[in-house]
Amino acid sequence: MKKVYALLILSIAFCNIFAQIRTVVTGKIIHPKNKNIKLSYYDVEQKFYSSKLDEKGNFKIVFFTNKAREYTLEYGNETTSAFLFAGDTVNVKLDTKKFDESIVYSGIGANACNHLAKRYLHFENNIGSSQFQQNIFYKMAYYDEETFATYSDSVADLKLNYLNTHKDSLSTVFYDYLFAEIVFNHAKDKVDYPKLHYYVRGIQDSTVKVKPTYFNFYNELPIDKENYLLSYEFRSYLTEGLIPHKTIKKYGRDSVTYSEQIEVAKEILQGKIEEKIEADIILRALQFGTTEEVNQVYDVSKKDIHDNELVSDIERIYKLVTKLLPGNMAPDFSLKTKEGKSVRLSDFRGKIVYLDFWATWCGPCMLEMRDVKKLQDTFANKDVVFLYISLDEDRQAWLKTMAEKKLKGVHVLAKGFGHPAAKAYNIYGIPTYFLIGRNGIIINNTPSRPSDEKVFKEIEDALNKVGL
Repeated sequence: MKKVYALLILSIAFCNIFAQIRTVVTGKIIHPKNKNIKLSYYDVEQKFYSSKLDEKGNFKIVFFTNKAREYTLEYGNETTSAFLFAGDTVNVKLDTKKFDESIVYSGIGANACNHLAKRYLHFENNIGSSQFQQNIFYKMAYYDEETFATYSDSVADLKLNYLNTHKDSLSTVFYDYLFAEIVFNHAKDKVDYPKLHYYVRGIQDSTVKVKPTYFNFYNELPIDKENYLLSYEFRSYLTEGLIPHKTIKKYGRDSVTYSEQIEVAKEILQGKIEEKIEADIILRALQFGTTEEVNQVYDVSKKDIHDNELVSDIERIYKLVTKLLPGNMAPDFSLKTKEGKSVRLSDFRGKIVYLDFWATWCGPCMLEMRDVKKLQDTFANKDVVFLYISLDEDRQAWLKTMAEKKLKGVHVLAKGFGHPAAKAYNIYGIPTYFLIGRNGIIINNTPSRPSDEKVFKEIEDALNKVGL
């Protein structure tokens, strides 16, 4: 009887931990332009809920979750952010003629959403502008290490000062989330600086040699708060910054494996943070690793990862990734060019296809676009097709960039990471490339980028492969 009672208690506890709670977003759109509205978030892949406006401009989105996270509310070509806890019931009103200036939330959970809306307006015309985001690459390219680090810290301080003036009105979880987003976003910029200092200027195969003290921030930032896990910037800082850095130091070489990074993560992290970051490294290995690495980290996940949601993500991505390994048939798709012509991957049978997933808002993607002309010119008279799938949700931005940059090749549009074509290729980071043989078989699921000289030999070798 005691055993049955214990099992019952465990069952109840399990249900409480993983229970999905009804969460509701309602709203009214003044001066509506269309009927569709979408609420989305990104966790391993883009996920979204949608609704249609009634004749009065009202909508209702109901979903179930057990997590707090930031969402994007999208209407037409405009977006706004909303931070929701499981069980929140918020109502938003906005006027499309003003949009950001008109947004007001009410109901349970409104405080966090209103803070994000007001913060956006506060920074909109300076460090919140798209121009600022673009200029960060310029500063990485032309500032020396000390100037750049000081600049990045000063921007973080501006954001933190604004956050701290509102600290008393914010919940601890929401405050910790915003703190992590700010601090680790700018730490990640400092992580990227040595790699991008020359790269942004088109100088290849060069990494700036910074002073050892430049990396002191790795030892100064707190990484032990579980609330920080809500922040993508925190997780990205660990998986792309701190852990690779410490792994390289431990093994004394510039190139380290994902398995070695997992071991270091176990050494420096604890509890839920360790498990989540280990899962993130595993997912990165599944996305970007070799066939051998994919199988290695999958085996590690079987014994190390116990959280049901993380296990489910890894299993799902592993099954998808194994279908995209070399030797498998590349998933077919049908997408449209700017002229409205339908294009299928299978249309190019008999030719080598260099497939590029990108977007106009993606800084690294646009940097790579500088080198595509040389690549295309090299193989201009050979059986090679350069096929570009844009994940832009803003069609006009896509059209404008293609015109301004005079981009050549076959260009088609697949709106967002949630598009079937992006999901079929397991795209959750860009730029991402595939090299596909004449018979539609994947030759390389991680070919070199256009800026890497090795890509020329990879394509030439693909052309010479018999039967592919």
